Amino acid sequence: MSLRHAAKGAERAQHIRRYMKRTGRTPWGKKIWAEKEDDNIIKFYPDIKMLRRRLKSRSIAAIRQRAGALGVRRKIHIWKAPELAKLRKLCATASWRDILAAFPDLTKAQIKSCIKYRGIKCIRRRFCKTGIEIIDVVREKAYQMNFTMPDLDYMAGSKNYFSHALWHNKSRRINKKAIWDAIEALGGKISVQWE
Repeated sequence: MSLRHAAKGAERAQHIRRYMKRTGRTPWGKKIWAEKEDDNIIKFYPDIKMLRRRLKSRSIAAIRQRAGALGVRRKIHIWKAPELAKLRKLCATASWRDILAAFPDLTKAQIKSCIKYRGIKCIRRRFCKTGIEIIDVVREKAYQMNFTMPDLDYMAGSKNYFSHALWHNKSRRINKKAIWDAIEALGGKISVQWE
């Protein structure tokens, strides 16, 4: 590259800087960020609705990008090989409390995202107790047979009764047909015992 070519480039850069200072816009027509706008982003960043009200001429994507440039936005975590090895080892044996303690800088959502993306196998935890005995028995049997709740819904033909825990809806009614079909699908029989 010749010296004349470099000088021409520097002159052109100076010309663009003068143009941007004079017009308040980039050569592509975008508005330059003002100090007041930057202060608003630093002060209110996670609240996008508030920022949209204060910065009407800026899009949501522009606000997020500027927050990243100002260092306000949470940085994306790049997983290193030792961290992945540690996560694989912990997923095989540890509880979520231990995993979160091992990675204090990360949220549970970030860790779950990495586990899902990398296909890391975790120990399968038992289903939580619902407090409704018959549903707990069905869920425990499904766990023993290595079925998930969507599998149970498919086998019982109950749409999403088990996978969406629909016994917790407003009426708190139990869908007897879904439970009976699930019991039959798991190889069980319904019997009555009188006391």
